[in-house]
Amino acid sequence: MPRSRRRLVPFATLIAVVALVALVPAAAADDDEPTLPPALAEACRARFFADLEGEALARALRQRVRVMRPDDALRRHVAAFGWEKAQLQRFASNKVFALVRTFEGTSRTLVLRGDRVRIDRAISEPQRRVIERLYGAERFERDDALPPVLAEPVADPAAALDAAAAVAARAGPLAPKEGVLGRARTVIATEDGARLAPALVAVGDDALAAALLIQTLARLDRGFRFRDGRVIPDAKIATARLLYENAVVTARSCREMPWMREVSPAELVGHILPLRGTEEPLQRWRAHFHRALAPEVRELHSLAAVVRFTNTLSAAIYGFEAKTTWEDQGPLTALFTHEGRCEDMVNLTAALLRSVGVPAEHVYTPWWARQDGNHAWCGIFAPGDRMLSIMGCEPSSKPPYFRRYIGGVTAAKIYVRTGHGPRDVTARFGPTADLVVEGLRPGQGVFLNVWNSGGWRSVGQVRVSADGRASFGPVGRREDIVLLVSSGRGDDPAALKPAAPPIVVHADGSIERLEDAETPDESWTRDVVLDGLEPGAETVITAWTAKGWRESARAKADDEGRATVRLARGHLYRRDGGRPLRAVVDGDAVEIVGY
Repeated sequence: MPRSRRRLVPFATLIAVVALVALVPAAAADDDEPTLPPALAEACRARFFADLEGEALARALRQRVRVMRPDDALRRHVAAFGWEKAQLQRFASNKVFALVRTFEGTSRTLVLRGDRVRIDRAISEPQRRVIERLYGAERFERDDALPPVLAEPVADPAAALDAAAAVAARAGPLAPKEGVLGRARTVIATEDGARLAPALVAVGDDALAAALLIQTLARLDRGFRFRDGRVIPDAKIATARLLYENAVVTARSCREMPWMREVSPAELVGHILPLRGTEEPLQRWRAHFHRALAPEVRELHSLAAVVRFTNTLSAAIYGFEAKTTWEDQGPLTALFTHEGRCEDMVNLTAALLRSVGVPAEHVYTPWWARQDGNHAWCGIFAPGDRMLSIMGCEPSSKPPYFRRYIGGVTAAKIYVRTGHGPRDVTARFGPTADLVVEGLRPGQGVFLNVWNSGGWRSVGQVRVSADGRASFGPVGRREDIVLLVSSGRGDDPAALKPAAPPIVVHADGSIERLEDAETPDESWTRDVVLDGLEPGAETVITAWTAKGWRESARAKADDEGRATVRLARGHLYRRDGGRPLRAVVDGDAVEIVGY
């Protein structure tokens, strides 16, 4: 039947229909299926069943709409971490997630927040099967598949590590080197680390799983980060079961997934094996996601096909919502909340991809160069040193599917996360210029800053060489951008101390050093008319100096909204606290250029 939004059913009639849903027999539905929430019933009627009413509508709702709820074991696992329990209460209690089978034979997902539809997406039959597994077709716990030794304390954790290391030595290029073993020994020697030792015993003679487990132990140096700076270390959150499942399922992907033959050991350890994407809480997502996703993607013909399938799937479950918390959500939490920030969207998509052996990672710019805010998206490491660039949970609707943000964003710096810190990938996303700043104090650490959100924000850091040069490497130049080098982080106004005058990197690759004199030379000044002001309002111009922003001029707009101020060429200004601008003089002509 055709979809229609025109025909309306009175709300009282709809309530009566909803009440009928529980009474109409339906072979396709579970007899214990609860009555649909009224808002969901109305959304389905309006979008998919507008030509039905009465008992026929009730039957369609009962047979063709299925509310999807993660099982109780998964909820208990997420809520065991106190912060995520609060996230469920704040952001999941008002959400409804449903699968709908239309009369046209297609499947769709609906996510409602209260009575508002937030997601309505078509999915394929294989994607429908994945969702059914994620939301209860497979039990989350599956204790019957776990080695009993996972539940038994280990008397000598150090000996268990040595035994696992002997097994892992047969893992070829993935065999842990002495530095990795040393870090793992440091972790296992602590009280928290000793709790994880049963995982070392449980992997048995699986050399690959043992090697991956030791690599994971060696990287338990991160933690869940709160906005106030507090961190709960991973070693306190992790469990033996989490580490065991992470290693064993990753090893299974290596053996089962055809694209894994082209994944390097560094990509496997750095971008598939990690327990987390950002600073979200550790969760046992890998086994659950693998059981759901692997049966449907194992036979896909290419890595790109797996990425496309998975990203359109994640978009059917999760979408963007800025009004959440600063702290990142776990991938399993996303199955309940269905909305979050860009980091959360990438975390869910990357976790799904990693669960089937796809090297996926966070790509991000700390701060945009010509607008406020920042952003994160998903990079997939493909054969031939290629990177597939996508926005997690927001697949491109038409080709090219894997070039999101390439050549289309204005960022001074773009990084990809790695286990050893951020790696600069700015040059992969558009034209760049190599930035070297001279005349600085040798040996000092300096920061590269862009103007963002009302202040200078740091996007890079280097140490000045013995000859006074700071080499920041490639800097984006899609548009002209203004930068400041400082000896303190731009994110902390009290600590920021300019180390050099502002710099403009032009779109043509040229680099211009501006002035920051306290009083401009009159020979370089011009009277400039500002327009578009509120008639009669006073406008204030501030100029950047070695001591920060200082008032330079103020003027009152005339009846036509214009005011005349005197500006100097080569100086950086702000008008009424806005974004930086400057006066570019070409003969007698003066142009106001904003950044």
